[in-house]
Amino acid sequence: MPSSPPQYVQVSIETSRIINITWSPPIVDSQNGEIISYQVLVDQDELEDPITVDLDGKALKTTVNNLLPFKLYSIRVAAGTRVGLGPYSTLELVEMPEDGKLKSVFVI
Repeated sequence: MPSSPPQYVQVSIETSRIINITWSPPIVDSQNGEIISYQVLVDQDELEDPITVDLDGKALKTTVNNLLPFKLYSIRVAAGTRVGLGPYSTLELVEMPEDGKLKSVFVI
């Protein structure tokens, strides 16, 4: 499994309910095998469970729909090999605006 997370995770707001997430693979020396999957977690305090998006290892982007305006979401991405998932990326926080324009993005 990878020993480092995907790099350069970026989140952009398409509308007040849709975000686009992009990333690059983990550093080559830390991949420890072929990357066969990615997992994206989108969480919000009022959700019982985070939104989980499982993708194949060739995917370097995804879109998440049906988010709520004026809510703060956290986004993390992990890469996986046949052995399992590696660590998640640094948490990205996005506050969804009403008008669909980027209001704020924080990295913690």
